[in-house]
Amino acid sequence: MKRLMKIKLINWHGFVNETVEVNGNCVITGENGAGKSTLLDAVQYVITGGKVKFNSAANMKARRDLEGYVRCKIGTDKKTYLREGDVTSHVALEFYDDLSERSVVLGVAIDVSSNQTRPKEQFYCIDDKRITEAWYIKDRVPVKINDFKKIIRNFSSTLPMTKGESRLLMLNKLDINDVKYVELLPKALAFKPIDNVKDFVYNFLLDDKPINIDKLRETTKAYHHFGTLLCDVKTKLDDLQTIVDTYKQLEQKKKQQNLYKNIVTFSERDLFLHKIGDRTKTIESLQEQINERKDRINGVEVEQKKLDVKKKELIKQMSSLGQNNEKEEIKNKILVKEEELKGLKQQYDYVLNQLKTVITQLEGITEQLTSKANHDLLYELKQFELNQNHIDKFRHILQKIIDTYDDLKEKNREKLMFLKQKEKELNQEVRDKRETLTNLEQKEVPYRREISELRQTIQEEIRKQGYPDFKVHVFCECLEINDDLWRDAIEGYLNSQRFDLIVSPQFFDKALTIYEQVKFKKKIYGVGLVNTGKISIYKGTHPGSLSSKVDTNNIHARLYANMLLNRVVCCEQVNELKNHRTAITPTCMVYNNYTARQIHANVYKTPFIGRDAIKKQVTKYRDDLNELTAKKYEIEQEISKVNGIIEQLGTKKLYEILSNTHYIRTYYKELSDLNDLKEAAEHVELDDHYLTLERNLDTLDETSRGLNKQINELYTEIGSLKKQKSELSNELNDTENKMAKLDEEIDDLIERNHNHYTESKEAYNEMLKEIEFIDVIDQCKKQLDENQKTITSLYSQLKVLKNEYNYKYQSSFDENEKTIKPYIETFEKIKNSTLLDYEEKVQELREKTELEFKEHFIAKLQENIKKSHKEIRVLNEALEGKQFGKDAYQFVFTPSRGKEKYYKLIMDDSILENFSLYSDVMDPKSSAILHELLEKITEDDKESESLINDFTDYRKYMDYDIKILHDNGDTSSFSKVCREKSGGETQTPYYVIIAASFVKLFNQDSAGIVLYDEAFNNMDESRIQTMMEFYQSLNMQMMIAVPPQRMETLMPYMSTVLVVIKEKDYTYIEPFNHHF
Repeated sequence: MKRLMKIKLINWHGFVNETVEVNGNCVITGENGAGKSTLLDAVQYVITGGKVKFNSAANMKARRDLEGYVRCKIGTDKKTYLREGDVTSHVALEFYDDLSERSVVLGVAIDVSSNQTRPKEQFYCIDDKRITEAWYIKDRVPVKINDFKKIIRNFSSTLPMTKGESRLLMLNKLDINDVKYVELLPKALAFKPIDNVKDFVYNFLLDDKPINIDKLRETTKAYHHFGTLLCDVKTKLDDLQTIVDTYKQLEQKKKQQNLYKNIVTFSERDLFLHKIGDRTKTIESLQEQINERKDRINGVEVEQKKLDVKKKELIKQMSSLGQNNEKEEIKNKILVKEEELKGLKQQYDYVLNQLKTVITQLEGITEQLTSKANHDLLYELKQFELNQNHIDKFRHILQKIIDTYDDLKEKNREKLMFLKQKEKELNQEVRDKRETLTNLEQKEVPYRREISELRQTIQEEIRKQGYPDFKVHVFCECLEINDDLWRDAIEGYLNSQRFDLIVSPQFFDKALTIYEQVKFKKKIYGVGLVNTGKISIYKGTHPGSLSSKVDTNNIHARLYANMLLNRVVCCEQVNELKNHRTAITPTCMVYNNYTARQIHANVYKTPFIGRDAIKKQVTKYRDDLNELTAKKYEIEQEISKVNGIIEQLGTKKLYEILSNTHYIRTYYKELSDLNDLKEAAEHVELDDHYLTLERNLDTLDETSRGLNKQINELYTEIGSLKKQKSELSNELNDTENKMAKLDEEIDDLIERNHNHYTESKEAYNEMLKEIEFIDVIDQCKKQLDENQKTITSLYSQLKVLKNEYNYKYQSSFDENEKTIKPYIETFEKIKNSTLLDYEEKVQELREKTELEFKEHFIAKLQENIKKSHKEIRVLNEALEGKQFGKDAYQFVFTPSRGKEKYYKLIMDDSILENFSLYSDVMDPKSSAILHELLEKITEDDKESESLINDFTDYRKYMDYDIKILHDNGDTSSFSKVCREKSGGETQTPYYVIIAASFVKLFNQDSAGIVLYDEAFNNMDESRIQTMMEFYQSLNMQMMIAVPPQRMETLMPYMSTVLVVIKEKDYTYIEPFNHHF
C-alpha cells in the first residue's frame, strides 16, 4: 500500500513554509478559521490534478480561488492580499510504497505575476526521491516554476502539459485506476449530512453520464418538419386532385352534352323528314279540295246564266206595261234612299258609340277632374239627348271637354317624364347592382376602377419583365377577421387603406415606377402602394389590439396590419376608451389624440376584408336588388297608371265626334225624305198582271242572290284552302331548309370526328329501340337542360376551387374557366416527383430517428442503468458482513415512481431486438410509451429543458434507499428512519457508504487517501468509535479535520495529530504527541 508520508506547503494561504510529517491516519484540529480546511485543500489540489472546489465544507458560500490561496486573501478594507507582486507557491506530497520500498513526490508549483490574468501552474512527479528543502527555497526565496523545472530535470521526473494529463499522472502514481476517485474525493471533503438518499446517490455513488441527444433532437425536428411539409404537400395534392377531378367531370358532362346534341340532331332530322312526307300529302289533299270547289262553281255559274235570261225576259214584259212607270220610279227612289240611310245610320251609330266611350273614360278619370265645373260638365254630357235640335249645344260641351282633356294631359305628361327619369335611374342602379353581384358570385370583388386598373397594370407590366408568377395583392384580400364582433371596427378604421396594394419588397421600386408612369394617363389617384421593405420592424402582434383580431398567411400583410392596428386598443365599452391613447369600440367609436369620433356607417357597411366579405356583400347586394326591384315595380305601376290616364285623355275621338256631327243632321233629313217617298208610293195604283211579273222577278232575284252566295262561299273556301296550302308549302320549304342544315352539321361531324358520330348514332339507334324519335327529342332535351345546369355548377365549382387554391397557396395561376393546364402540370409534378421526394426524405429521417433513438438513447440508458446496478452490487458486497453497532446496511433501488413504464421498457432486452417506432412490429402499448418518451426529450422550448434533463439522466429512472439490517433480524428503510431518529443515527449510513465507495476504487497497492472536513457532526461518541473501527479495517488512509472538542474521541484511532495555529495573518502546523 502506498502511504502519504510528508506534506510541503510554501506560500499556501496563511502557510509560509511548512513541512508536515504524516504517519497513517491523520487528524487535523484547530480553532475555527485557523486553516484546517486550507491544508486539506492543498492535499486534494495535488491529488486531483487541480480539479477542486476550495474550502466547500468549511464555508458553503466560500469563493476562494487559486490566486487567493497563493497570495493569501485576507479581505480587509486596507488590504486585499497578504502577498502582493510576483508570488510563487509550492505544494508537495511525498508517498512511500511499502511493497517496493520506494518514494515518490507529487506536487504543483504555482506562479502568480502582477501582470498575469491567471496563475501559472505546473504539476510534476519525481520518482525515487523524498521532499528536499533546496528544491523549493533558494536564498530564502521560493523557486519559480522555470527554475524549479531545471532543478528536477536532473531527477526521474515527469512534467505533464495539461491538467488532464496531470490528473492521470497523479492517479497512475497513486495506483488508482478509476477516474471516479477524482470526482469522489472533493465530494467527500465537502460532504454535509443530507436527508434525501437520492441526492446522496447523485453526489457520491452514481456519476452523471449525460447522453447527448442533440443529433436525435435535430433528426426528430427534421423528421417532424418534413413530415409537416409532406402533409402540406398531400393537402395541396388533394386540393389539386379535387380541381382535376372536377375538371374531368366537367369534360365528361360536356362530352355527354355533345352526345345528346348529336342525338337531338339525328332525331330532329328524322322528325323533319317525317314532317316533309306528311306535309306533302296534306298539300296534295288541299289541291284536290280546291279543284273540287272550282268544279262546283262552274255548275252554279251555269244555273246563274239561265236565271239571268229569265230575269231579262220578265223585265222586258214589265217595261211593256207603261202605266206602272210612276210606281216603279218611286220604288227605285225608295231603294236608293234606303241605301243612303244605311250609311248615314252607321255614321250616326258610330258617333253615339264614340260618345259612350268618352263618357266611360271620363268616369274612369273622375279623380283627375278636380274642379266642380268639370264634374258638372261630365254630368251634363251624360244626361244630354243627341238630336238635330241640340247639335250646337253638344258641340259646345265637346269643345269644353277637349280643353279640359288637354290641360289634364299636360299635367300627367310632366308627371310621366319625372317617373320615367326615376325609372331610368333605378334601372341603371339595378344594372350596376346586378353586374356587381355577378362579379361577386364569380369571386370578383368590386373595387374602384383606379384600384383594379392600377393592380392589373402593375401585374401585367412586371410579368412582361420576366416574372410570370408575380402577383399584386389588395390588402383586404390578404386578411381574415377572426372575431366577427370587431368586423365593422376593422373595416371602418382601415377605411381606404383596405385597398392598398401589397407587393414583395424586391418589386416595390418597379411597381412605383409603373404607378408614376400611368397615374395621369389612366387618371389613377388615391391608391396606396405599400413599401413592404420598410415595415419589417412590426413583427409582433399586440394582444388586445385591433391587429390581434385579423389573421393572414401573407407575411407582408401581417406586418402592415401590425403597423396600422397594433396601436389601436379594443374596448368593448365606450367608457374604457379614455384609458388609452388610441382605441375603438365594436360600434366604431374611435378615440385618438384625446378626441372621440364616430365612423360613418357608409364606410363599413359594405365588407371587403376576408373571404366571407364576398358572401356578406352578395347578401347585401341581393337585399339591395330586392329593395330596388320593389321600388322599380312601384314606379312601373305608377307609369302604367299615368300612361293609362294620358291614353284616356286622348282628344282624337272627341275631335272625330265633333267633326262628324253633320252626319246627325243629314241622317235626320234623309230619314224624313224616305218617309215622304213611302207615303207617296202608297197612293199609286198597279194592275194584277204587273204585280205577278214583279213577284216573279223578286223570286228570280232571291234565287240569283242565293247562287251568288254559294259562289262567294266556294271562292272563300278556295281562298282558305289556298292559304293553307301556301302556309304548308312555306313550312315544307322551311323544314327542307332546316333538314339541309342538319345534314350539313352531320356531314361536318362525320368529317371532324367520325368516332364521335358513330358513338352518337349507335346511342340514338339504341334509344329508338325503346321509344319513338319524338320522345327521344323530349328526353334528350330534358337531359341537355339537366346537363347544362350541372356544367354551369361545375364551372362555378371549378372557379371557386381555383380561387381558393390560389388564395391558400399564394398562387398566381389564371382562374379563367378555360385555364387548367398549370393546375394539371402542378398536380402531375407533385404526384410524380415532389411527393415521392418528400416521402423518401421522411422515410429516411424516420429511419434515422428510430436508429438514433434506439442506439444512442434507449441502448445507452439501458447500459448506464445496468452499470449502476453493478456498482450498487459491488458496493453492497463491500458492505456485506460489516456491522455498525447493532446495524448493517445494504443499498437498494426500485424503478422511479412515475417512470415505472419507461424503466420496464428500457430494461427489456427484447425491445432493442424488435425496436420499431413506426411499424406494427411492437405491441401498441410499448410503441405508445416509446413515442411518449421521444416526445418528452425532443420538445423544443425553454420549459422543456428541465424535462429533457429529467429523462436523459439514467439515475432518475430509479428511486434509492438504504436498507438497515438490525441484529434481531428486523429491517427498516432509511428513508423512513431519517424522519424519526436523531441526526447522529442518520449520518452513520452515509459515512459507511462513502467509505465503501472509496474502497471499491482501491486495490491492495493504492494510496487510498480519503479526506473529511468537519466530519461526524451530531454523532455521539459510541457511533464515532464504531465508525472509526470500521474505517481502520479498510484499505485507506484518512485525513480528518475536526474541531478540538472531537479530538478526544478520534485520537485513539489516529497515528498523526496535527494542530493548526493561526497568529494574526499567518498559520502554523504543530504535531501533537499522544499515547494510545
